[in-house]
Amino acid sequence: MLASVGFDIKDVPYRNGLRSAVELARTSRSKCKGQCKETIAADSVRYCTSTEAVNHGSYFYRCLNCITQQQMNHLLELYESLEDCPGMAQLPDGKRQQTIEMMGAVHNTHETEQKGVAKKGKRKASDADLKDKPKETSKRANQKPNKKADNKNVKANQKPEHKKNDTPATKTKKVRYEF
Repeated sequence: MLASVGFDIKDVPYRNGLRSAVELARTSRSKCKGQCKETIAADSVRYCTSTEAVNHGSYFYRCLNCITQQQMNHLLELYESLEDCPGMAQLPDGKRQQTIEMMGAVHNTHETEQKGVAKKGKRKASDADLKDKPKETSKRANQKPNKKADNKNVKANQKPEHKKNDTPATKTKKVRYEF
């Protein structure tokens, strides 16, 4: 295992209440908090964020496929480039290049989406659209009538009908036998 790299996220200072780093998973006990929710294999690269609490910190790990654009923006606000990200220097050369490519792809896809497509607002419905659209019926119009609701709407003069029981209502006495 490559656990003896000498990097620990505890060495990274907090910035804006968070500390972020890229590191090799020491064991396969950590789970991705992203969409996949799978365990992160030992010796694979993971993105780690830590939050500051009163007596301890909380750690959140993500595999490289589940890093969000918001996390990338936060990381690039703190550091000038991906190579400056904590833990990147301790990665082996092959994994470092692969990590930079994957994280750069997340950042580049978001930039091209912003440049290429303008946000569309909602189009207001015109009178012609409203005329062509069939009138929607409410769900209550299609439901069966509710008997309880009918009893509530009975006029004050009328008495609601009650169901007749097949057996008469009788009280049974409890008898205590003494021997």
